[in-house]
Amino acid sequence: MIERKCSKCKIPKPINQFGMDKYRKYGRSYVCKPCAYKNLKSYKEKYPEKRQETMRSWYQRTISARREAHRLWIKNNPREALSKLIPGYSSFHRRVREQRGIPSECDICGSNDLRKAYDWANLTGQYDDIYDYKRMCRSCHQKHDRRAA
Repeated sequence: MIERKCSKCKIPKPINQFGMDKYRKYGRSYVCKPCAYKNLKSYKEKYPEKRQETMRSWYQRTISARREAHRLWIKNNPREALSKLIPGYSSFHRRVREQRGIPSECDICGSNDLRKAYDWANLTGQYDDIYDYKRMCRSCHQKHDRRAA
């Protein structure tokens, strides 16, 4: 494996410990990743206004390109885009937990071991009906989901 000495900490390290830089020899930076991180962190702390201005100008320069890329993604992935607009799996389960509480036992195998994790599992696919859920341990929940699929 090729090694290189970091120009900041002077410690020889494997080449994969150096960030990519296409303008440098071997296509890698002269500063190792931990040193580069420390430099960036100290710069952010020392010049917060300059960093904020840099981010703001980047946002303004790239906003139209990012919007266009998003439009293309929606056009090429209509099904995924639509699924992001519909309430998700986790929001339905969160609502059930809020209204019916956190399950502490399994209605399938009868387990109530405190070391196990328990979930509300939907039975028929009617996610908006909070009474269409049953308390299940993770293993019973996974078995149930495999049978349903």
